[in-house]
Amino acid sequence: GNPLARTILVECAWASLRYNPWAMLRDETDSNPGKMIDVTKSYGSKLPMDEETLRNMPKKECRHKRKRRLTKERKPAEQAKASED
Repeated sequence: GNPLARTILVECAWASLRYNPWAMLRDETDSNPGKMIDVTKSYGSKLPMDEETLRNMPKKECRHKRKRRLTKERKPAEQAKASED
């Protein structure tokens, strides 16, 4: 792709990790719609949809927690398969 666009995207990503107190990747936390609503309102921005709908959205697992959970779930299945053999 365009090297300038790629550079700008990378810099934006670094800035968001550096200055965003709820950075999911940096903190290895799950998505929390309530925090997104609070931050959006603090900047005086308009929410993308109804606040009630956003607050009732389920939290999403971050990549690291999902990977750990899947690894834990896989181990008993692998052990059971090994004991069958």
